[in-house]
Amino acid sequence: MRRVWLAPSEIRYLIDKCARCWWLKTRSVPIPRESVPAIFTQIDRGMKQSFTLEKLEQLGFEAREIIEIGPLRSKPITFEDLDVELVIKGQLDRLLELRNGTFAIVDFKTTRPRTTEPLQRQLHAYKEALENPVIGAPREVSQLALIIFDPSVGRFALKDSNAAITGQITRQDIPIEPARFHAELRKIAELAAQPHLPEAAPTCLVCHHAADVLRYATQSETITAPAT
Repeated sequence: MRRVWLAPSEIRYLIDKCARCWWLKTRSVPIPRESVPAIFTQIDRGMKQSFTLEKLEQLGFEAREIIEIGPLRSKPITFEDLDVELVIKGQLDRLLELRNGTFAIVDFKTTRPRTTEPLQRQLHAYKEALENPVIGAPREVSQLALIIFDPSVGRFALKDSNAAITGQITRQDIPIEPARFHAELRKIAELAAQPHLPEAAPTCLVCHHAADVLRYATQSETITAPAT
């Protein structure tokens, strides 16, 4: 049985963006990664440092403790009629132990509040890995939530040689729907098991660029660089 590693972020980004690219990635074909602007990395790091237990309680989390946890890895997820197994592997932003003994998964985002459809699958993947870990005791997850920083409603402040961007912080809860998520995992496993190359997404720049290069190569056309 072929093992397919599944990063929670892939469920949100790569699979939704282009099934062909993800299918190729499961077969060890490297796909160019989009770079993340450094400002988003800085904001993400700042949010993780700033949201202490007290700040999280102000957003309504009945938390007992912030749990420091390393990379997650789930037990293999299998389907009787498919020759692939999925293993979820990734790193979540924040894990809270709640006062009732269950746990909450918190993910930090810099964006405008919007539909959570793609993010639901990402957070459910973390939940799956926590409740069915390959190593260690399972943790029951009762809450999935986003903490969103929206700079579009803030302002840019300049003082002397220092500048700052303000914005609004909101909490957005994600409904827990395990049956729906496992149906999504089934679709992902079916895609991974598919023997033939899937169609490229119409908006996938990687696939279309590769097709253009192949067309030029097979037609033996010469591309002349402009004179400098």
